Amino acid sequence: MGRHNTKRNVRVHQREGAVEREALERRYFSRMEPVPEFAMLVVATGRKPEPFHRWLPYRQGFAPELVRRFLKDGELVDGPVLDPFTGSGTVLIETARAGREAWGTEALASVAFVANARLLPPPESLEFPPEAVTLDDAWRLADTDQKRAAVLCAASRTVSGDGAPLKQRPSDRTLLDEVCAIMASDWLRPLPGTGHCEVGDARALPFEDESVGGILTSPPYLSRYDYTRVNRPMERLFNPPEADAESGARQVRARRGAGSHSREILHRAMQETIERLLENGKRREAAAVRGYAEDMRRVVTECARVLKPGAPLTMVVAGAMFGKVYVPADYLILDYCAEEGLEIEEIICARTFADRGPALGSIPTVAPRELVFSARKRT
Repeated sequence: MGRHNTKRNVRVHQREGAVEREALERRYFSRMEPVPEFAMLVVATGRKPEPFHRWLPYRQGFAPELVRRFLKDGELVDGPVLDPFTGSGTVLIETARAGREAWGTEALASVAFVANARLLPPPESLEFPPEAVTLDDAWRLADTDQKRAAVLCAASRTVSGDGAPLKQRPSDRTLLDEVCAIMASDWLRPLPGTGHCEVGDARALPFEDESVGGILTSPPYLSRYDYTRVNRPMERLFNPPEADAESGARQVRARRGAGSHSREILHRAMQETIERLLENGKRREAAAVRGYAEDMRRVVTECARVLKPGAPLTMVVAGAMFGKVYVPADYLILDYCAEEGLEIEEIICARTFADRGPALGSIPTVAPRELVFSARKRT
């Protein structure tokens, strides 16, 4: 009898410990539509062969086709398109190709530089002298922004998609020559220079109120990738070592070790998540959830501020799982949008990261998923 009561008490505690997350889950789950074809739109693999997109093997991004759909079907209003997490510049490239102005912000200066370089006019030459044997040599000898972009793109090819150094790869000079050939080919049909990416913080956008005609972006996923590690080869060339702290401070806290110790009042579902993580001894994960929730609150507030009335916001977002603790980071962002006066129009589930997950209160199973949702600022 004692063992039976213990199991029952555990189940009761588990249900009571999931009340807020279950309420958040039920608020949006019925509105979510699975669309399997979007699985290929929320990953970067779809852009590898395409001109200008293929310069940088940037894992943290979405396919150009998603931007094209947004520009065609998003019902944008007058004004530039904004991507607060520009990354390699997918939104800037496709928006320029469509003849429309685009703005962006990016925390990492080297990545922002490459994004802007795509919109530069064709260079007179991309040739490097024979003494440019290493990428450090090439960076020192590069005398135009186009050449500097080539060196940075070559540096990005020295690590895997997770940021680990590649043990078997071509020599620095071979990588550089390959990149220069790609860039020269793409510049035969240059893009209009109708966009620009600022080095900045998505939590404090450097744009005026109601100045943007639409936003398409994908914030970092909670604990999914170490973005600093992936881009370290480019940052090492572009920035002095003392700039690391500054660039890190501009980034959304989305991984273990980049958490928060503040006492800011959180969304109740996130506070509940943190309590469960602390019960399980996962202090670093709990701090990461707090930091991410605080930062995404500010990101959504800034997006709502700069959007013009009637303008759309489309985001690619995802939930997470720390051990057996489910973190509904995707639905959290939807709640933030609703609180900021953005009307949720569509929630598409592109894919889930597991076939089954643990129970969540009275919900038999939940699993983190990747969403594309659309909202609109009320007029």
